[in-house]
Amino acid sequence: MTSTLARVLIPLALSGSLAIAGCAPDQSNDAWSGRIDASTPETMLASLKGAATRSLDDYYDTLLQFTDCETLPEMCRLVAARAEAATEMIELRAAMIDRYGDLGRKAATDMLRSAFLGQFEEVERASVHVGSSGDVAVLRIGTSVYRLRRRGEVWRIVQFPDPPYDPKTTGDAIEILVTRIDAIRQEVVAGRIGSMQELELRIATALGGR
Repeated sequence: MTSTLARVLIPLALSGSLAIAGCAPDQSNDAWSGRIDASTPETMLASLKGAATRSLDDYYDTLLQFTDCETLPEMCRLVAARAEAATEMIELRAAMIDRYGDLGRKAATDMLRSAFLGQFEEVERASVHVGSSGDVAVLRIGTSVYRLRRRGEVWRIVQFPDPPYDPKTTGDAIEILVTRIDAIRQEVVAGRIGSMQELELRIATALGGR
């Protein structure tokens, strides 16, 4: 479990609050109103890109809505856990600002920016390719390939990239992380963590699984 927390969760959890925190490269997206559209692979991609400009929470939420959860229950649980972790990091960032002021804001912003920018850029460069039959498609986000299939009037993700980790184990680990970060946030709010240095150590310990 320790290795799963250390290898997998750091980029997943820290990236979640960057766009809401005002640190995404460009939060403007006049062409996207927040409406989820799975009528074609192209509209699915546009919805994912639009959601990512708002926050990684919205991105995971949209990804979850596009996924065939009856076929991929463990992957849906994993995506939902990632969204929960992202939300928890947003709340921790707000607590850091309230408690430590500009110092907390800078530390949280730097941490989240370094974790999120690569993922944001991958989503921005994502593409889709529809197969010759017109019923299957491929979505590419960075080096990850998602398989899409038409389900009546809408399209659904029916296969995720093969992860280098077990989805169930990782979902369990993320849920543990959420509990740890929530406990840290509550201590920040209560004033029981006296300095940014102590907070950074506590976060590193939580993420490292120690």
